[in-house]
This record gives sequence, C-alpha cells and structure tokens, in this order.
Amino acid sequence: MNFTPLIVALVLTHLYPVSGMNEGTSTPKDPGCTVTEAENDFLVCKNGSESYGTLQYLALNSETLLIDDLTVKKEYRRQGVATALLNYLIKTFAPRQGFKRIELFVDSGKDQDGAVKFYKSTNFKEDENVKYKMILTL
Repeated sequence: MNFTPLIVALVLTHLYPVSGMNEGTSTPKDPGCTVTEAENDFLVCKNGSESYGTLQYLALNSETLLIDDLTVKKEYRRQGVATALLNYLIKTFAPRQGFKRIELFVDSGKDQDGAVKFYKSTNFKEDENVKYKMILTL
C-alpha cells in the first residue's frame, strides 16, 4: 500500500494549515499545478513531484461528501491552488461519483472570515442552524 499521499497530507496539515486563502477573485488564477486523485480520499495539486496543496474528503453517505481538510503550502497561497482543488471536487469528482451535496466546517481560527468568503465564492451557503457549517448542493 502506498502511504505517500497520506504522509504528504499529514505534513501539509501540520506544517501549512490553511489561512489567507484565495478570497474569490473574479478571474481564476492558474495555480501551475495539476489536481489528481490520490489514495485514501485525497485530492492533490502537484507540479511534478512537488505538492502545492491537498483536499481530504469523506463520504458521509451515498449523496453527501464532507470536506475534512483543505491545505495549501504557505508559499502557494492566493495563487488558485485551493480553488483548483475545490473546483475539481465540485465539478469532476463529486458528480462522477453521484454525490449531490458537499458539506464542510470552517475552523474557528483567525482567518475564518476569509475562509467563509472563499467558500461563498464557490457557491457554498452558510447553514443557518450550525455555526461555521457550509453546504453546497450540486
């Protein structure tokens, strides 16, 4: 079994937590990396052997995906990496697998307003009943 994607994601999660994400500019940036599906429920945005960011997801049921973690290395933030990962999940992976809904929880950290703005720019809506929960219906 190849544990490389899991190790990369763990390193990125602990060394490069998401903050200061792309706040939904009107013109998407080319992040210079390609999103691929990795083992263990990960998407990875890489250029060659270098990982720029990862998105970890979890199937809650046959219709709902949960974004468990989205991380981008500090030096690649605000360059479209998070947007590329999220767009791949929303436009390619989730529909192909038959998912109808994507959920996530925004961490209550110092940049939660930026994170909420970013997710809203990709059509996520805030859940009125649960603070920091956001939902996208496909």
